[in-house]
Amino acid sequence: MPIGEELAATIDDMLIKEFADASMHSDGLVKDAFRRGTGLYREHRAAAIQIGKSLHSKSSIDELIDEWSDFPEFSNVAKHAIAAALLTAEFRSNLCHSIHDEVAWASAFRPMRDSWASWLFRNVGGQGVQRRHAFQAFSDVAFVTFNYDRCLEQFLLANFMHTCNLHQDVALAALNNVEIHHAYGRLGPLSSDGTLFTVPYGSTDPYHIHKAATQIKTFTEEVESGAAQRIRNTIFHAGRLIFLGFGFHNRNLDLLFGNNCNCPDIPVFGTSSILETRAWTQPAARFETASRQFWRKMIASEFMRTDGEDVLFG
Repeated sequence: MPIGEELAATIDDMLIKEFADASMHSDGLVKDAFRRGTGLYREHRAAAIQIGKSLHSKSSIDELIDEWSDFPEFSNVAKHAIAAALLTAEFRSNLCHSIHDEVAWASAFRPMRDSWASWLFRNVGGQGVQRRHAFQAFSDVAFVTFNYDRCLEQFLLANFMHTCNLHQDVALAALNNVEIHHAYGRLGPLSSDGTLFTVPYGSTDPYHIHKAATQIKTFTEEVESGAAQRIRNTIFHAGRLIFLGFGFHNRNLDLLFGNNCNCPDIPVFGTSSILETRAWTQPAARFETASRQFWRKMIASEFMRTDGEDVLFG
C-alpha cells in the first residue's frame, strides 16, 4: 500500500488530473464519489487545487490536512482522495480476490509466505496448534495500525476460511474477535462484516469511495473520538510491544502513549532505519524505561530469517 510521500504523490497526481479544468461534468474517482455523496461543488475544486499547491511542503497528506483545518472543504476532498487512492491500491493487491474463490487464494498465499503476516500466522500460537483452533491464538494479540487499508483484516479472514477451513460465519466471528485498532480510521469494515458502513475490499465504486472517505479521521478527530484512549489502554496492558515498519514520528508516539508520556516498562522490539541518527534522539527518550532491541533496516522476510523468531516469541 502507498504510504507517506508515495501516497501524497499519488493523491497529487489524481487531483490535478481530475480538477485541472474547471468542468464540473468530467469524470474521475474523486469527482464521481462526491456526486454519489453530498454533491460536487466549486469549493471542492478550489480545495483540490490548493492541495496540489501545498502537498509538496509536507511529508504526508495527514500533516497537510491538520494544517489546513480552517479550509472547510480541504479535509473533505483530501479524505476522498485518500479513499480513492487506497481502494485502488487494494484492488491491485494480491489480496483482492473473492473471499470464496479457493483457487485464487491457493495461488495468492504462495508469494506471501515470507511476509511478516504469514510468519505471524504460523508462529503466534506456538508449535502444535490445531488448524481449526489457530484463530484462538490471536486472542492474546492486538494490532495498532496507522494505515487506512484493510490488508490485515482481509489476510486474516482469508486464512481463517481457507487455511483453517472455517465456515465464513465462523471465520468472520473469529476476525471480529481480533483486536485491531486503526489509529486514524479505516476505509470501512469489510463488506462481509454485515454492518451499515461496510466497504468491499478493493472496490472503486464511487459510492464505496464516498463511504470510505467518511470513516477516515484526522489526528485531532481521532483523539476527540475516544479511540486514542482505547489504544493507550491496550498499550499499557500489553506484555510486550513489537514495532514493524514504524516511523517513530512524535505525533504517532503521542497517540500511542499520550503527550510526553513514556513507554511502559515492558520489552519492546522492532525495526528501524533511523537508529544512531539525530532523528532517533527524541523517540529514544520515550523508551528509556523499556527493555528494547531494534533491528536496523530489516523488514519482512529479512527480519524474520534472522533471530526474530527466537527473540519475539522464544
